[in-house]
Amino acid sequence: MSTEPAKVKQFAGALVKRSRELSEVMTHWEQIVLADDLEQFIALRQRVMQFIEFRQELVRRGLEISPAAARKWGDNDADRTGRSKLNADLEALQRSYVSAPVKLTSLPTRTAMPPGTCSCLGSRRWSLSRSMSLSCGTR
Repeated sequence: MSTEPAKVKQFAGALVKRSRELSEVMTHWEQIVLADDLEQFIALRQRVMQFIEFRQELVRRGLEISPAAARKWGDNDADRTGRSKLNADLEALQRSYVSAPVKLTSLPTRTAMPPGTCSCLGSRRWSLSRSMSLSCGTR
């Protein structure tokens, strides 16, 4: 972090903006996460919220105390470890979505068919397996 007040404000503004955007992404993901991924998502969301809180405190220290105080707070092994854990959670979630050929977040709900199936594709019954790839069987 810069020692110049104008640069600190610029950095802080960008950090606050990105933190807000990240929080909005998590809110959106929470609405569409699949039941199979919920446990993994909850761990990710917790790390993201910790990351956001940490960054908010970094900004506060930089603006209200001093850039040196912010640097001491944010440039240390604990911060790097936290970022590494967050990155690991993001990579794990990414792997689960990349490994599935198709991820569907919503299916028709107006049919009498069980959840996870779709009868809208003709005489065949399409269903989602655990890995979320489409499979098809004749009725």
